[in-house]
Amino acid sequence: MVSVPYQAGRMLYLLVTPSGGRCWRMNYRHYGKRKTLAFGVWPDTGLAEAHAARAAGLDPNNATLATGYLDLYNQSPTAAARFFYQISTLRETGVTRQSVTDLRIHAYIDRTTGERFSLPGGGRAGSGFVNIARQTLGREPTEAEVQRTLRADQSRRMQDMDAAISTAGPATSVTPRTVAGDGPPRFASSPGIDLTPAATRSANALHDSIRSTTGYAIDVTSGRRSPDRQAAAMYGNFADNSAPRSANQAAFNEVRDAYLSGKRARLGRAAIVDRMANVLQRQVDRGALVSRHISDRALDIRLPPAASRQAVVAAIRDDSLVQSIGIEDDHLHVQLR
Repeated sequence: MVSVPYQAGRMLYLLVTPSGGRCWRMNYRHYGKRKTLAFGVWPDTGLAEAHAARAAGLDPNNATLATGYLDLYNQSPTAAARFFYQISTLRETGVTRQSVTDLRIHAYIDRTTGERFSLPGGGRAGSGFVNIARQTLGREPTEAEVQRTLRADQSRRMQDMDAAISTAGPATSVTPRTVAGDGPPRFASSPGIDLTPAATRSANALHDSIRSTTGYAIDVTSGRRSPDRQAAAMYGNFADNSAPRSANQAAFNEVRDAYLSGKRARLGRAAIVDRMANVLQRQVDRGALVSRHISDRALDIRLPPAASRQAVVAAIRDDSLVQSIGIEDDHLHVQLR
């Protein structure tokens, strides 16, 4: 359990666990629901950087900059460092959604050369976008196609945050802007399901299509998982000695090693989960997914009754919105295009 948070700002605080672990957190609201963003383990993310992020954006007047930076940190700590180094460029352009999006893009792409930054260990920044572009196109993408994918992702993330993150503090709810094609889910779903607006639109369309052809109303039981949420789930599995096998065993082993090293250091649950989440985020950055649910386009659908199962599975498999489908014990795992 959490004990005595040290306040570094109105929404930013340092979480101190009973075992002595320290983790930076920020409270915010997303679609009216209170959430907490984990963006670093002390001392990996130091007080100076946390205060700088607060000064640059946690003031309500600069909430766009704050959420843009902290979300980028959650996506890629290395890219967030480049963002931080270039933050002075916003003095000329001003802090807008467009200018912060541009700065996020150039945390991956060098303004001078137009190429993605080279990494010390080899490869280039934003390798995860290569995998996304490859899955979308069904072939090896060109560098231009990778960069288009990267730019579209950063633009989408900033647009979602601009619509959903409160600028008035943790006690204020947010009414998101209406986007063409959006609407409440028309499918049944379990509590706490996390789907992006784009995935919700696709799931709505899939629901309508399947219901019209088979009469079956889909019931979504799981959506995407952030690295934090995946880390928490895997922590529970490791603690219970019940961790399922992963298709990506190397990625699985990296997360398990972070868990074991935390246990050896006698860290508390929160600090260990943060370590695991940081490993998972780095894996996402390079396109190595320990679980398909870390993808924004993944969802689970409750297994249809035996009498209609074959027809429903065939209809889902043949739908143009679906990239792949897998049959599990009690659900269908669907990967959307």
